[in-house]
Amino acid sequence: MSVLFIYIVKVVTIQLVLYLIYRLVFHKSGRFDLNRIFIFSALILSLIIPLVDVSSILPDRIEEEHDRAQVWLETVEFELAETDLTPVKKIESKRSLLFYAPWLLVVISFMLFVKSVVGYLQLSKMLNQSVLVRKGWYNLYKSKTISPFSFFNNILMPDRLFNDTSAFEQVLTHEAIHVKKWHSIDRAILEFLICVFWFNPVIYLFRNALIETHEFQADEGVIQRFNDSLSYQEVLYQQLTRSTPAGMVSYFNYSTIKNRIKMMNKMNKKSVWLYSFTMPAVLALALAFSSTSAPEKLTNEVVAPISEVFSPTEQYLPSIFPLENSAGVKVTSGFGNRIHPVFKKEVMHKGVDLKTEEGNPVIVTANGTVSFAGEDGDYGIKIIIDHNDFYETLYAHLSKLNVKVGDQVERGQVIGFSGSTGRSSSAHLHYEVIEVENGHVDPLEFINDYKFGSQLDTNVGSSDTSPLKKYKVVIDPGHGGADNGIGSSQLFEKEIVMNIANMVASNFSESQIEVILTRKDDRLVSLKDRMQLTDGADLFVSLHVEKHVDKNQDFMMPTYLENGTYEKKSQRFAKLLAYEFGQKDKKVQVAYTGGYYVLKNAKCPAVLFQVGMVSNLNADRYLNSEEGQTEVAKELSDAIELAVQ
Repeated sequence: MSVLFIYIVKVVTIQLVLYLIYRLVFHKSGRFDLNRIFIFSALILSLIIPLVDVSSILPDRIEEEHDRAQVWLETVEFELAETDLTPVKKIESKRSLLFYAPWLLVVISFMLFVKSVVGYLQLSKMLNQSVLVRKGWYNLYKSKTISPFSFFNNILMPDRLFNDTSAFEQVLTHEAIHVKKWHSIDRAILEFLICVFWFNPVIYLFRNALIETHEFQADEGVIQRFNDSLSYQEVLYQQLTRSTPAGMVSYFNYSTIKNRIKMMNKMNKKSVWLYSFTMPAVLALALAFSSTSAPEKLTNEVVAPISEVFSPTEQYLPSIFPLENSAGVKVTSGFGNRIHPVFKKEVMHKGVDLKTEEGNPVIVTANGTVSFAGEDGDYGIKIIIDHNDFYETLYAHLSKLNVKVGDQVERGQVIGFSGSTGRSSSAHLHYEVIEVENGHVDPLEFINDYKFGSQLDTNVGSSDTSPLKKYKVVIDPGHGGADNGIGSSQLFEKEIVMNIANMVASNFSESQIEVILTRKDDRLVSLKDRMQLTDGADLFVSLHVEKHVDKNQDFMMPTYLENGTYEKKSQRFAKLLAYEFGQKDKKVQVAYTGGYYVLKNAKCPAVLFQVGMVSNLNADRYLNSEEGQTEVAKELSDAIELAVQ
């Protein structure tokens, strides 16, 4: 809810500033048409400015010296041993009052909307009970109402006014101007905004200002037509009655008589150029209150609690480990693209493979109905469970079934037993989770009763370098000087990676590991000069940050050169980085490429390490903080120490 709260505070603050500008500068300008435009513009800008992405106006990276290489993600499969399958202690979550805040906003908004609809129906009923006197571009009704008023293209006049010719014509002209200028449309829009932002006190000030402006416009039109402000002021006094204002109705005597008469007697108008001076104020507000958070994040925070009504309840959410006995279970193949063990080509693996002994009871991960139970080609014996049309789960390569089609099952119930039927080389369970609307998803992300850790084989492709020998590591903080790299909310890319590189060098200041920085300050070093430092080095790491077109994406990406001289050792270090940062619950995507100047020309094992996506709000805050930079430097240092072993 923090994003919603910040958004509301920004909206209210912007509206307050713009309202003060209106009251102090434009209220008595005499330019009523422009004031009407200003009021609506202020409301619209106040809603839009907090949603502006400030990163879109920050300077971005200049053209890099090296090419934008094509990168392929590598499926890194770490085995999960028994000790890595750690049961998670269940903690009952207590929902704070903030959880119910969106519901409160919506309920009260709905009540106000219903009230507005009821008011509209009452006005329609009043029209039906009135006598239509004249029909044209406006409809004139003789009504039993106390005060004259207009409603869209309808004007209702009290019976008594039809006998007072002088007052009748002036009042009718006043209300006809309301109709001609479509003031009821303005009122309807304001009432809708009040239904949504009923908790915002400033919006009521804007509503009063708009109604007052409407009256000023109508009064001005009457005086221009009859050229007799004194007689018109007498009419105002004669029609002075108490009326209860309705949402879309323009009452003849709604606004204070005193303010209207004062405005009538002040006919001098200020220059229209006065309004151009608001542009610097609007620009300042845009810069001060814009946000790096994507609008969809705000939308998600507001809509998510409400959408739970149309989302699966907890009982239908696949959320537990699908095997009754977890001892000795290993994840031998994860979700995503992989090289098929039989066909030796890259295919999409739609679930996870859990290696286990034959006969391990398979349990259903959420309540549901059995929609399939039997043999199915390569899947062997499989079961599909429908979870109330929100999710489906699939369990394959079973040795035996324990349910049949149509059975109602509950979370934790044994539905079958693991085996090796179908196209399978050993006993295991193939488990899939399918979102009915979006398709297959990673099952491990749904399991909440076990924590999955990584067990990395650090001997694969290990270095022959002895730790007694000085281990030389070249750390390359990307960019520098005139090349700022990517802009974030605070620091440039060149500054973020420079801070991290300095911390890594400091971590090994008294160590057998020698760290050499390609640059030690804010200057631009050519790629050729950077590569010369890799001659005789044991490892080269080039640090960068990145942006992603999808601002929800937040992952780190170590990339190595495919088919290069040092491919195996480079790949090993990329996996070490994935292992170290994985322990800190960071998402890491190991990738390989055939490009990048620094990878193709390094004279030692080399990895280009993108430490995060500053297009993501959380990653941006993390990488701009001292705490985040320190953690990145520490985990990078730990990976370097593992590389020596």
